[in-house]
Amino acid sequence: MDKLKFRRSGIQARVLALTMFFTLGASLVIAASNMHQMTAEWERTTILNAEYALQTAASAIRRDVDEIDDLAGWCAYNPGMRTYLLTGDTASNQALSMYPTLTAKFNSMRTMAYIQRFLLINASGRQMMFGTAATNAVTLTPDILQRIPGYDSPNTGWDCILRDPLALNSQAANTIPVTHTLTLPGTDRTAHVCIFVSPSLILSPLRSFTLADAKVLSLFKPGIPTLLIANKLDTVHRRAEIAPWLRDMQERHPFAEFVPMSAKNKGDIERLFGICEKYLPEQPWWYAEDELTDRSEKFLASETVREKLFRFTGDELPYTSTVVIDKFEEEKSKQYKRFIRIAATIVVERDGHKAMVIGEKGEKLKRISTEARQELEKLMDAKVFLEVWVKVRSGWADDEARVRSFGYE
Repeated sequence: MDKLKFRRSGIQARVLALTMFFTLGASLVIAASNMHQMTAEWERTTILNAEYALQTAASAIRRDVDEIDDLAGWCAYNPGMRTYLLTGDTASNQALSMYPTLTAKFNSMRTMAYIQRFLLINASGRQMMFGTAATNAVTLTPDILQRIPGYDSPNTGWDCILRDPLALNSQAANTIPVTHTLTLPGTDRTAHVCIFVSPSLILSPLRSFTLADAKVLSLFKPGIPTLLIANKLDTVHRRAEIAPWLRDMQERHPFAEFVPMSAKNKGDIERLFGICEKYLPEQPWWYAEDELTDRSEKFLASETVREKLFRFTGDELPYTSTVVIDKFEEEKSKQYKRFIRIAATIVVERDGHKAMVIGEKGEKLKRISTEARQELEKLMDAKVFLEVWVKVRSGWADDEARVRSFGYE
């Protein structure tokens, strides 16, 4: 009999062990499967966001490259510019007449901040130069101009990065040359358009618009006004440099407004608040003008008595003490506009706490009740009759049913 019991116990132990083994194995398989799915989803999301960021950056770079190529094309096909470049006029009158047109064209370009040099040389050798590095140039002799890659080629550019060949040696920066050579058919008249572009034109979209930016941008819902706030404006020494970035962001998302600002400037903060106010929808008031709270007067009575209780007992009374409203009735009165009768019970855990609340000859309890009543009369704009009792309920805070009976969840 004992052997049978022992054998049965052994079988039960083996069954239990096998059950636990298979359960643990199944749990591990399910956990591994879930982890694999989560990892695959994270990788998929990361790849999609990366593709979006790269596509956006590539689109921005292509747009800027096209604009600079269009500038060279404009010089070749604009009638006034073509006449100035290929007539070989050495007089300054025509150069002066074309200068406002050139200035307006250059200043209207989104990529203006990235153009280091915009150099025009007409058929007579007369030169005009614009750009961020226009003042940093050596004397443009024929030998110096021949250093420009593709200077005599019909159309070349975007194929190399080199040190600026026209800059003073101590201040030479990296640049991307874009050159166009114009020739008047049947003549030897030749003009040159040379544009030196900062490599930042290509690098900025890759640096400034990151994978995290693309992920945030994808969260914006259409139809909801979105503000683009560019902070730390005080650290930007040349304000024109942020204009291309602002235009790039506008093409990525239809922002309602751009707000360049510095949080250190109080005026900028107030301006931001004013802009935000225009787009905040107006909603109806949640509460009436005369409502002070969404809680009942009964709750306010309980909290008022409780506030006076702890105010006059200080740290001596544990916070497990509470106040329960036993009766809250509004009665008709010929003498008062409103007459409210309230019966409250202060619940404590020990007899010592009860004596502490009552005080010598009931003075402390009387003061608690009096001040609570006076405050309730002001709050409710009514005559209040307040009765306050003190009762001992040991361990009430640990009794879930009793806690609920006192109105706590």
